[in-house]
Amino acid sequence: MSDRALARLRDPDGAALRALARMVVEEATETPVRALARPDWIAGQIETALEAVSRGDGPRDKLVAQIVRVRRQAIDDHRPLRTWFPSEVDAPLRQMLSRPWSPDRALVSRIIDQEAVRTLVRDVLRDALIRFSKRLRSDRLSRLGSKAAERSRGLFGRMAGNSLPNLGGLAENLVGTVAEEVEHQLEARVDEFVRGATGEAIEAIAAHLASPKHAKAYADLRVEVLDVLLASTASTVAKEADKLAPEELVDVVLAALRSEVRAPDFRARTEERVAAALDSAGDQSLGALLDELGLREVWTETTCTLVTARLSAVVVTDAFAAWWSELHAEHEY
Repeated sequence: MSDRALARLRDPDGAALRALARMVVEEATETPVRALARPDWIAGQIETALEAVSRGDGPRDKLVAQIVRVRRQAIDDHRPLRTWFPSEVDAPLRQMLSRPWSPDRALVSRIIDQEAVRTLVRDVLRDALIRFSKRLRSDRLSRLGSKAAERSRGLFGRMAGNSLPNLGGLAENLVGTVAEEVEHQLEARVDEFVRGATGEAIEAIAAHLASPKHAKAYADLRVEVLDVLLASTASTVAKEADKLAPEELVDVVLAALRSEVRAPDFRARTEERVAAALDSAGDQSLGALLDELGLREVWTETTCTLVTARLSAVVVTDAFAAWWSELHAEHEY
């Protein structure tokens, strides 16, 4: 009888293994989340996994090799990112990005009131003011120099004919000298003004960003940014990502993991957080959550297929056959 049962388990077209897999999946699905595993066990597994990832150069080398591989593939790929963007995600993401909202003004002010932004605002203000002032002054002094030259030539021409030097040209040179001094004084005054106006400009920008009147415009901007990114080629994005030195980012992340895992209270804190998360779930099962999302049937069928495939790979082994024979031998003798 045990041989016939083993044959049924090994039958690729049989339903025995699939029925067993479904029982396992359904039982696990109906088990309350907090009863699936103890918090201390989960915390230990998290600690072991993070320690394995952060220790030594092996994980780091694998991550860097993966980055290099993806970079090589992307650098010569001139297809837009939209090629890989899931169509199912597009509409929900756009809906989320296009939702108008106004951030807190004080928070925005603290975020943008940084040296890089201050330098940007200061340079924009200074350049704009100087260009405008120079253009305005140039027009006025040019007209003033021309009038001075004409009057000088007329006045001294009547007085001395050709015996005096070109006083008209002298008048134009005098106006030019005055213009240079005015320009020097102007730049000093502009610098003084910009130093005081930069802070006010930062606050004005923060107020603009946080104003409910502009919420819709910034929502549209977020969607437009998404469109620009999706229209960009993989090679363009890869080149921009290279500027961030992703290999160094790997080192930073691994160093942070090592520091966290080596903390004396890491496991205790992790266990406490896991316990709190499980307690918040109460007696709710994974199945209840899947029901709310309308995904129970999909989850069950997919997981059953996966479990059945793994069981099928096990029951055909000699080790399983030996274990099966020993199991039934205990009952036969």
